[in-house]
Amino acid sequence: MEKKKTAVILSSVLGGLLIIGLVIVLLVSCNKKSNKDNTTTKKTDLYHNVTIYYKNASGENSYVMQVKDGEIPTFDSDFSDLFNLEDNIKMVCFNEEFEKVYEDKDYSAIEIEVENVDSDNCILKSIYYGYACDNFVVPNYITDIKENAFDGFTLYGLSWEDNTKMAKIKTNTFKEYFNLRTVTIPGEIKEIETKAFNDCCVLKNIILLDGVEKLNEDAFYVSNEYISDVRLENVFIPSSVKTIENNAFGKYIKSKNMYYNGSLKDWASIDFSSKIANPINYGVNLYTLDENGSASYNDEKYTLANNVVFPTDTTTIKKYTFAGFSGSSITIPKNLETIEEQAFNGCISNILWQEDSNYIVINDKAFSGYLGDSITLSNNVTTIGEKSFYECSNLTSIIIPNSVTYIGESVFAGCTSLESITLPFIGDFIHKDTELDKKPFGHLFGTTYYDDTTLTSQNEVVNGSTVSVNYYIPDTLKEVFITGTGDIVSYAFMNCGQLTTIEIVDGVSNIGKQAFLNCKKLRSFVMPNSIEKVGAEAFYKCSKLESINISTSMTTIADKTLASCSSLTSLVIPDNITSMANSSIDNCSSLKKLVVGNGFTSLGVILFTNYSLESLTIPFVGERSTDPELGLNYLWGFQPVADSLKELIVTGGTTLAEDAFADCSSIERIVLPNSIEYIPKATFKGFSSLVSLTVPFIGDARYKTTDNTQYPLGYMFGDVAFDGATAVLQNYFRNGYSSNAEFYIPDSLREVNVTDSTVLPKGAFSYCANLSTVTLDKLTYIGSNAFIGCTNLKNVSLPNSVEKILGSCFCDCTNLTYVRLPLNLVTMVDRFFMNCTSLTTVLIEKNITKIDERAFEGCTSLSKIYYKGDSEDFDEITIYNYNEAIDNATIYYYSKNQPTETGHYWHYVDNEPVEW
Repeated sequence: MEKKKTAVILSSVLGGLLIIGLVIVLLVSCNKKSNKDNTTTKKTDLYHNVTIYYKNASGENSYVMQVKDGEIPTFDSDFSDLFNLEDNIKMVCFNEEFEKVYEDKDYSAIEIEVENVDSDNCILKSIYYGYACDNFVVPNYITDIKENAFDGFTLYGLSWEDNTKMAKIKTNTFKEYFNLRTVTIPGEIKEIETKAFNDCCVLKNIILLDGVEKLNEDAFYVSNEYISDVRLENVFIPSSVKTIENNAFGKYIKSKNMYYNGSLKDWASIDFSSKIANPINYGVNLYTLDENGSASYNDEKYTLANNVVFPTDTTTIKKYTFAGFSGSSITIPKNLETIEEQAFNGCISNILWQEDSNYIVINDKAFSGYLGDSITLSNNVTTIGEKSFYECSNLTSIIIPNSVTYIGESVFAGCTSLESITLPFIGDFIHKDTELDKKPFGHLFGTTYYDDTTLTSQNEVVNGSTVSVNYYIPDTLKEVFITGTGDIVSYAFMNCGQLTTIEIVDGVSNIGKQAFLNCKKLRSFVMPNSIEKVGAEAFYKCSKLESINISTSMTTIADKTLASCSSLTSLVIPDNITSMANSSIDNCSSLKKLVVGNGFTSLGVILFTNYSLESLTIPFVGERSTDPELGLNYLWGFQPVADSLKELIVTGGTTLAEDAFADCSSIERIVLPNSIEYIPKATFKGFSSLVSLTVPFIGDARYKTTDNTQYPLGYMFGDVAFDGATAVLQNYFRNGYSSNAEFYIPDSLREVNVTDSTVLPKGAFSYCANLSTVTLDKLTYIGSNAFIGCTNLKNVSLPNSVEKILGSCFCDCTNLTYVRLPLNLVTMVDRFFMNCTSLTTVLIEKNITKIDERAFEGCTSLSKIYYKGDSEDFDEITIYNYNEAIDNATIYYYSKNQPTETGHYWHYVDNEPVEW
């Protein structure tokens, strides 16, 4: 076998590396083998004798070298010849390093056995005469090392001589070297095979030099029985490494520090075969090369990867790049194009995005297993692959931007803590409800069962056919926000019983049929006014829905749209709705307030018998706006109006049928519109609970002062007795003569508002003793005896438009305390406030020129008169007899600014008189 020059590997306790002659000697710390027969010869003070102990076929021998003081010993002949070694034995190292010699030293040799396969391949078979070695340097002529080559040799450190010919470290080459603590692998070695360092269970430092490219699965694997809490101290990875396979640095083993001799961009280009291939998955501190970094290793500067910011030219983040990463944040670069599968698996860092990002594709499972609790994606993400957020069990909220045009199936499968989600659309694409394929909300969560999810059966449309699919949606999910303008397709949220809030953005134009069917925890829904159509049964059986608005762009309400919304308490149907199906609000058993807009010209038989309506607003009374034959009971299927009804507001129509409100004994407030032209006699008969009445006029029609017949309030209740009413003798005009008649007015009536009449007829409220408040609009004329005998009247509003009030207007209103007279009134006629014994204050405008006799007769409590003019103006008023109450009252004169002279003055504060 051809002999080769033997490599001399020098060793010391420090594990240093030294080149001797043409060969780099691997440093090994060996136990010194003593030999008492050797002698040391000292030629001069400038030289030392160095004894080398070695072993060959003849046994243990020694060799003496003379080494000049301070220099390094060299060999002039082949080691094999010099030491008479066998052909397959190479003396390669010594028990101490050949340093510059300052004193006599003894050295022991280590021998290795090699096999030359051919001229280019030399295999290390075994090592002899081995002692504990701090650092063994594999000679550079070795191309391979056989399994178990170091058995019996105590190995603490391992490295290779420069320019080694080895290209890979094979499986089990260094199996079970229980003392090996440090290994340094040169760049000439491109690959470390599976279990090359199997069960080197005390290994502390792994140094891979630039050039190493691939670490195979379990390269530094340690069996479970040898695993400790912390094994590796430092791992050095060069940027040349392109592939790291499963458990390359061991299984479930933590390391303190990972030094990466490259940039974050380089790190993001490594091919990790799985989550467990990436060493940072096990809680490693990752340091990247940075000349300004604060950490140092091997004379290089590094920065701890905590708030990670990628270089802007990074275009791809490969699989498992940040698997298990626990730094504070990761900022995605703006030029990124692709995030590959499971790039952030097990990562807990906050994900940030640089502004003005390019369009980004998130591949399947890119964030699978991400452990953060929220994610907001960049506005430029366009595609989200299947299961991109698969099993992100800590994720509570996520915002998907409107830039996204595709969302893969099961994208949130296993997100069992998800509470809130913001989406641009429902399904996989933005769909129109008319399309032949459309996927529901459950598509995002998939068909696989997980704990804390609910089986949700939803319809899916495939090629125009409807199929039922069982999806599993997290129990925790409560809120969904749709920010895009695509349709809410049919069946979109069907049976999503856990959702409490669903909001859609203005711009959505259609809601498909059964879109929210049986969303039994949905409490409110805000429908944007862009909605033009809502399909049948869209909110059917939303049993907790308490409020919803109807879009102002819709024209019709379809079958059972809101049917069986048993918690719905209030509903306003706007004027744009012109028709609604009879069943559209069926069985809304808690509906308290319903407003039907003026867009209807006819109403179907909406059976309210299942409702507990308290307030109803309708555009007209009966079936059609032009048909006065039917009354309110038409809406109850000609059954009695529900006793629950307390308020009725009519907003349109011109006439009312006879008995339009017959026997509405529960109604407490009724409002008729100004469009009404005629009110039949006894229209409000039987209103035994009525408290407030708003009508456009008093009587059967709007009157002129010249009309020969003018009916009072009682006419509207009729002259037939009913429970809860009292006969009131009222004075009124009939055929041009003053007449008296008994009418039955509810005892409960307290308030009347007249909204659209210029004439208040004679005796309009005469002797309505229970009235406390009357509001009058647009009046110019008040007939005589209008309020006579209204003994409980406390408040009356007289509009400034009133120009004439006839006699005895407020006579005997014994509870009236304050009246502000109209601006245009000129004369206070006779008996105006006669016997108003509680009247304390009157505001009189400057236009008053005459106070007729007995106007204030009997006003024994009158104490203040606020006059809009000054004392000279007041002196010009003609005051007739029996108005002594004026003399007993204090007159306050108007002054806009605080007067400087003494006297009684007043001004307005918030349109009310206040004394200076």
